[in-house]
Amino acid sequence: AMQLGVPVLTGSLGSLPEIAGDAALIADPFDTAAIARGIRQLDRDAALREELRQRGLRNVARFSDENCRAMLAAAYHAAGITLAAGQ
Repeated sequence: AMQLGVPVLTGSLGSLPEIAGDAALIADPFDTAAIARGIRQLDRDAALREELRQRGLRNVARFSDENCRAMLAAAYHAAGITLAAGQ
């Protein structure tokens, strides 16, 4: 959704808050009132939607193929594993 410029409301469990960062509203997935509040916020606040849209587009850049390859290569390097050229 972020990659498409859609404002996001996500759950507060697992890695979702870490991945979403400040680019999403976060709610307890077991609290229907909190989810409803988040939906209402997104529905009623155009400035918030636009801010989350912009933050989301910036946030997804962290997960580009190039960045993921670089992070994986750094992790292998830190573990003492040498990758063949082109890997």
